Amino acid sequence: MTFTALLAHCQPQDARTSACKALETQLHLENTTILSAARVSAGTNVSARGSCEVYASVVSTPICRVEFVINTTSTSAVYAEAWLPDTWYGRVLSVGNGGLAGCVYYINLDYGASLHFATVSSNNGHDGTDGKPFFNNPEVINDFAFRAIHVQTVIGKQIAEAYYGQPHHRSYYLGCSTGGRQGTQAALKYPEDFDGIVAGAPATDWNHLLGWSAMLARYIGMPHASTSPSFISPALWNVIAAEILKQCDALDGVEDGIITEPDACEFRPEAILCAGGTTEGCLLVPNPGGISTFSGNLSKFRDRGGKFLTYHGRRDELIPSGNSKRMYNMISKTLGMPSLDTFYRLFLVPGMNHCITGPGAGNFGQRGVVSNVVNASTHNVLLAVVDWVETGVPPDTVVGTADDGTQREHCRYPQRSVWNGEAFVCQGNAAVLFLDTSGQSR
Repeated sequence: MTFTALLAHCQPQDARTSACKALETQLHLENTTILSAARVSAGTNVSARGSCEVYASVVSTPICRVEFVINTTSTSAVYAEAWLPDTWYGRVLSVGNGGLAGCVYYINLDYGASLHFATVSSNNGHDGTDGKPFFNNPEVINDFAFRAIHVQTVIGKQIAEAYYGQPHHRSYYLGCSTGGRQGTQAALKYPEDFDGIVAGAPATDWNHLLGWSAMLARYIGMPHASTSPSFISPALWNVIAAEILKQCDALDGVEDGIITEPDACEFRPEAILCAGGTTEGCLLVPNPGGISTFSGNLSKFRDRGGKFLTYHGRRDELIPSGNSKRMYNMISKTLGMPSLDTFYRLFLVPGMNHCITGPGAGNFGQRGVVSNVVNASTHNVLLAVVDWVETGVPPDTVVGTADDGTQREHCRYPQRSVWNGEAFVCQGNAAVLFLDTSGQSR
């Protein structure tokens, strides 16, 4: 136990309450207003501001909850919260957002605090789950694109120092999807903000991702699904998914409902084309910027000793996992490093959906207390990046746990997960060819 943590244990309850409340009236930070600061007991269901949710998740550990607003420009502001646990080991954790959401991520606020991080989350510069606040508001877009995570982290560190009486010694980031993009953007634009980053299923190359999504939506019948002959219903998607498994599940050596390497699957949709007058359960013919976060120059983050751990579900239904391969390959080519193992590691997770869930071993400490099935750095990506930063021991593999309790070792790219007759093992080395951003060798 560190001296900081020991001090936190030794502080009487009344002293903690007074120190917390003092932040509300005595702490003055640049462009920041402290809205409230109050002690919250474990087991409490706290209320939430904004339109995203009325109540946040139940607090797992006693905290000092600080709510604050940072004015980023005359036309933009970020609402944020810092959850400061009684027991603190000198680490600050910033957590990201998802989709277009302007929502404080209470699940990960609670998760970080439960692991004794002083944890910070914000609404990313706007309120709500859509992009309406962006219209004619370029500074709100800037908050969403890159600024909110930076300012919440800067102010969060200052709040933690004021409360605990000494500065943090390490800073970390945790996020997935848009949160993965935010973590990547932080490493690109503000390499000094974090010592270690966990960025799952990152929505990098954002502009093209949205374009791809729109084209795919039109291709399968949107926005007039009820009248379009191209529309694929949820029931028909189940038929397609079953046929993909039928054709490709055994490619990895075992039929288990999980395709380890989707890139190796050459799906033949003609196998389920409608025939003989059948029109149900088959496919009919024809079946017709700054925010982009797509740069490979992580040299400043690398050179300051930063560590970047990213993961992506191979069953991701929203952001293709190949996008993370593209990002890895672009960084490799930009930096002239055949292997990025010294500071950047990508883990591909067979059978996992977008960020969480799916039939695979998709719980490894990446989101919320419930994902922390085994509280060890071998099974928890947040603890793994802490070990990497603070002890110099990088994660060679990540062990995930499925909902039924089975476990599987996930490999770091470009290694492949191969069935050896008894279990999946990682094969290949950490060297890769220089690839272009489409994944083709050069």
